[in-house]
Amino acid sequence: MRRFVLFGFVVLMSSGAAFAQSAKDIQDELKIETDELKAKLEALAQAAPAPAPFGPSIFYKGKKEPTAALQTGLQGTWWREPYWIKELTVTTDQQKKMDEAFRQHKIKLIDLNAALEKEELILEPLVQNVTPADDAKILAEIDRVADARAGLEKANARLLLAIREIMTQEQWDKLQTHKGNNNPWSFSLQTK
Repeated sequence: MRRFVLFGFVVLMSSGAAFAQSAKDIQDELKIETDELKAKLEALAQAAPAPAPFGPSIFYKGKKEPTAALQTGLQGTWWREPYWIKELTVTTDQQKKMDEAFRQHKIKLIDLNAALEKEELILEPLVQNVTPADDAKILAEIDRVADARAGLEKANARLLLAIREIMTQEQWDKLQTHKGNNNPWSFSLQTK
């Protein structure tokens, strides 16, 4: 019996040593793979394009947009969707007026969006290699970008207001009860 226990002990110890060596090999392989992944991530980070220099402001995170009170929570020509026509009892006359307002404002929004993109493209190379001598030029371009953004925001608010003015108070109230619901017709309004 002692031999059997002794034999079992020797087998157990030798398998434990083999297991320890196997675990060490696995740890080494994992370290190598981890180092390779870190190197790949660093290479990707260096190759990735820099974010737009003046994207959405971090100060607005979690805050409502200035025109949030006019927002419907829908995008596009939602007044043409059968669900909303029935739900809000949108009349044919209202649809025509909304289509006209949308068409008139959409042309302006397209132009203003293009103007904003142009100003942002002009600004981008200016901030890549900044020198003190460039300050006046950069600040002037920042002003032009801000003005273009403000113009786009105002035009979008005018469109939202025009659509709102065509609706009755009852339709507006009913639409507000649907805002943010998880119904299949609820979308976020895009300004671009």
